[in-house]
Amino acid sequence: MKKILLHVGTHKTGSTSIQHTLYDNRDILESHNIHYLDFGSNHWHMYSAFMHNPWEWFEHQRMNRKREQVEALNAETLQNVREEIANSPCENIIISSEYLAQLGKRKIMKLRDYLGKLGRVTVVYYCRELLSWLSSDSQQCAKVGMKTEPTRYAVAIKRLYDFPLNYIEVFGRENFRLIRFEDAVSIGLCDSLLSQGGLPSLKQMKITETTRNSSI
Repeated sequence: MKKILLHVGTHKTGSTSIQHTLYDNRDILESHNIHYLDFGSNHWHMYSAFMHNPWEWFEHQRMNRKREQVEALNAETLQNVREEIANSPCENIIISSEYLAQLGKRKIMKLRDYLGKLGRVTVVYYCRELLSWLSSDSQQCAKVGMKTEPTRYAVAIKRLYDFPLNYIEVFGRENFRLIRFEDAVSIGLCDSLLSQGGLPSLKQMKITETTRNSSI
């Protein structure tokens, strides 16, 4: 049975750097029995496939996709992921999208049931000290023009309580790994993820970690 590392973010904990590093080095990873899903660095398509009313999500809204187009895209995503994992010669599979942290419990249950047919899943969740996260998220939102006021505490606290608790309750504590962002920075963002699956470090694979977002 395949072993699936499901990296669910959350936002502002180095996800983009992890994703680009692993995606850009897929060939090297494969030589070490690791398969990083091939449809883009951020597997947000998986979030779309399981979220509530995905046609209302901003990623689809900005592309002017209609409901039927989104439903067709989601069905295609689920089929492609199923086939990609089944056909991979690698034992270890990595799926990564910080959007997945935001799924509600019922949707996480559907995600669990879907992935459970494809392999044994370990969920990896990164958390960050609240004041640091609030500052980083506020900066990012202002930079991209999403809002001008600071991110609220009520938004931040969900990242430390509601979101991880949903995954713990659905996947079980034994299949859930919580990583402090501050610890991950000191040992390496990617290495902190890879170590949860007993996988080789970037140094062992001769890969250099990519830094993609200086605001973190």
